[in-house]
Formats: sequence, structure tokens, C-alpha cells
Amino acid sequence: MVNAKILIIDDHVLFAEGLKAQLRQFAPPEDIRVEKDATAFLRRMDTMPGIELLIVDINMPDINGLDLIARLKPQYPDMKILVISANSDEGIAARAMDNGASGYICK
Repeated sequence: MVNAKILIIDDHVLFAEGLKAQLRQFAPPEDIRVEKDATAFLRRMDTMPGIELLIVDINMPDINGLDLIARLKPQYPDMKILVISANSDEGIAARAMDNGASGYICK
């Protein structure tokens, strides 16, 4: 069982690992986990209790971030979800927030 409190889901490994390195200033390394895609996360989600912050990209090859947020929020209404995406479209950002994201940051 992994007790990660912060989970980053991004298919750009260099970006995700860089973000993880920066977050180590605020949380111990064992509290931060990286998944390269949403499908891998969903398969292992039951083994990751206690996620306090999910950081997710919008454009991923398997399940896009908008669909992932819409899927998770009904089951986990208290989970904080932050979108970090290269997509600067205000309509996409609004949809993410409407789906339950707590915030949206452009890369």
C-alpha cells in the first residue's frame, strides 16, 4: 500500500519528475508519487489511500484529464484536483473547474 498524499498524473515524465522535485520542498519524497497515465492510476487507486492532492494534465494519450476529473469527483468529492496543462484555452479551464477541479494552471 502506498500512502502518497500528492499524486501527479502526467505523460511527460520530465515535467512530472521536475514537479515532484519542486514539491519535495513542501512534502517528504515518500508522500509524492508520479503516474504516467490515468489508466495506471485507476488500476492502482485502491492501493493509494489518503491522496490529498491530485495534479493532473489535460492532454494524455489514454484518458484525458477532463474525463478523469468527472469520473473521480462523484466518488471522492473531497479530493483536491489541480490541473496543470499546456492548454491555455479558457473554455477547457472552465470545463475542468465545472467538472470539479480546484484550480487550473498553464504550464
